[in-house]
Amino acid sequence: MSWKSASIRALRLLVLGLTLAGLLALGLLGWEALRTWRQGPILIGFSGQLTGRYSDLGVQGRNGAQLAVEHINAAGGVLARPLRLLALDDLNTPEGALAADKALIDAGVVAIVGHMTSSQSMAALPLVNQTRTVLFSPTTSTPLLAGLPDHFFRNSPLSDQGAALLAEHVLALGLARVAVVCDKRNAEYSLPYAEAFTAHLQKLGGTLVQQVALDPGSPDANDAGLRELADQSVEALLIIASARDTASLAQHVATLLPRTRLLTTEWACSEALLRHGGQQVENMLVSVPSLMGKTTPALDSFSHSFFIRFGNRPTFAAERSYAAVFILAEALRHCQGTRDGLPKALLAIRNFHTLSGTLSLDAYGDVVSEAVIMRVQDGRFALVE
Repeated sequence: MSWKSASIRALRLLVLGLTLAGLLALGLLGWEALRTWRQGPILIGFSGQLTGRYSDLGVQGRNGAQLAVEHINAAGGVLARPLRLLALDDLNTPEGALAADKALIDAGVVAIVGHMTSSQSMAALPLVNQTRTVLFSPTTSTPLLAGLPDHFFRNSPLSDQGAALLAEHVLALGLARVAVVCDKRNAEYSLPYAEAFTAHLQKLGGTLVQQVALDPGSPDANDAGLRELADQSVEALLIIASARDTASLAQHVATLLPRTRLLTTEWACSEALLRHGGQQVENMLVSVPSLMGKTTPALDSFSHSFFIRFGNRPTFAAERSYAAVFILAEALRHCQGTRDGLPKALLAIRNFHTLSGTLSLDAYGDVVSEAVIMRVQDGRFALVE
């Protein structure tokens, strides 16, 4: 054999050796990744009202969380492990919230996404603190849970900022005599909102004509409350209630108080308000966090994916639940997927990129955001410049 043939053969053997070594290394990496994946999924709970009159909020929240889990898993999961969402109905009662959360904790979730109303989040707080389980709410905005060193986190801004801005806007329109109707079944949200709105309204020279307690289970009582306002020269009426209840009240207001400008809160800012309210909610004003007033390519892509997956358009509840799961996933990467290290990892979140913009959590797990005014225009929510 010539030296030239020997050199070529040696080179081929070298290339073959390197190739086999490379394939072996890739194989080992693949087996390691597969072994890690086979450790089992990281369980994340969801707890919200999936049935009943507030179910539009809970179903949208669950679907947003589920879509986030699917997108994260398609990209490789968290620490090479898939996420799995366990969703339970909290029945929109304190007892239901506690039962759902206990079942999720017993199942081994690292965190719970929920609850979707302030009342249920406050009912669950002692349990999640006792068990040191993160409760991450996409929509709880009551200021009663702000500034507390606990296991409650949220990416929903506090409601009092929006309430103050709405009062300013109403007075700027020359509407000084305002009445408030608030749902007493979610008092932990509705009463602080009404208090913040009223305080700012009166500080700026406006007048609170009357505050009426709404009972969604008693239509006759609600009609009687609205009739009390008919002779009091009410110029604007703030309804603090769910989307469906707000839409229903708007129908009655159109008859009893036809020249009264309607206002509502972020709670009612969903497709259900537009669908059930129709023409009677046209021009209704609502204050929402500034991120809700923005449109981005990422948000458009999410909306398209959500529609393809679930057959309807996402609301703010779906968008925030989607973001909440991504925030939890990012924190889990920094604490090696452990529930014990999750609170500290969450508090380190800064400038997290969501579909609508960036947010940061403060030292107590709250997010601070400016508010903007939107109105119903041609059957859609439009930003008021």
